Amino acid sequence: MEKRLKECDSLSAKLSECRSSAEKSKANSSSSRGWFVNFSTSKKAPVSPPPSTCNKEAHALWSCRALALGCYGEVKLLQACRRETKGECKEEQVGMGRCIMEKREGMREYVKGKKRT
Repeated sequence: MEKRLKECDSLSAKLSECRSSAEKSKANSSSSRGWFVNFSTSKKAPVSPPPSTCNKEAHALWSCRALALGCYGEVKLLQACRRETKGECKEEQVGMGRCIMEKREGMREYVKGKKRT
């Protein structure tokens, strides 16, 4: 599991890069102000993000982690839904997220070990 999770690190770096770029873009553009909100602490109403969000990078990272943690069935269900419906597949996304959270202890151990090195 650790080896597979380590393979996800490059995707995590790409997502961080994308978010950093999005933040810089937001700072340079007043029209996109307010879209990148921490919803857990903000009382602002959510605003739709601009078209250039980091969804692709975030989905790749979640899929990598799901596979590394053994959530193969959930990933296959999500892929099948996307192929068939070309929609959001919210239930399948939630199922994959639930599987990852159930197996998060393995992820925590990996992260702890990484911080030590």
